[in-house]
Amino acid sequence: MKTEKWKIGTGAEIRTKNYIQTIDRYSFVLEIQRKIVKQVDVGAAYEFQYFNDTKYSDFQPRHRKYIFINGKSQLGRVTIQCKERIQITKKDVSDRIKDNGEIDTYVINPEWYWRNRIKIVYKIRKFPVSPSFSFESFYQLNNLEKNVFDKLRYNFSLDYHFAKHHLIGLDAIIDQKINTKKSETRFITSWSYIYIL
Repeated sequence: MKTEKWKIGTGAEIRTKNYIQTIDRYSFVLEIQRKIVKQVDVGAAYEFQYFNDTKYSDFQPRHRKYIFINGKSQLGRVTIQCKERIQITKKDVSDRIKDNGEIDTYVINPEWYWRNRIKIVYKIRKFPVSPSFSFESFYQLNNLEKNVFDKLRYNFSLDYHFAKHHLIGLDAIIDQKINTKKSETRFITSWSYIYIL
């Protein structure tokens, strides 16, 4: 459904890691947005994830809900977007069973995050593919020890608009954990399909 102010979209995504050798997760999302002024949208979404918990060789269901505000400015063929998002993710630990039979719980569950993203999109004239680059930071909101920025993400995307309501996305992602006991940099690829009702 799409009117002058409202927009509803749904989508599916597959992420891989280890140079496309391993599935990282499958996800499905339903999102609703409302335009409050010409260049600003607010919205909310529910996302179901099927996450590859490699520690226990198990795919783990996760439930994520989030709200966001998105502002944008256009300069010729370049669009600059700024997105602020608050999210909560609940992880299923029922299959994370240690050798002694106990459940291996997460230190923080559910997780609350504040995410900040700057995205630059370039529209190519008379061409259905739009390249973009984004930078995003992740700030913990419910760490009992200390809330910190614990992840940075760099994302290069190609979006193919093959019909009025349909989009296919290909993303190359650098996911960098910071301010944690074990710093880690992951290289992730993502394929997504989005349908705007």
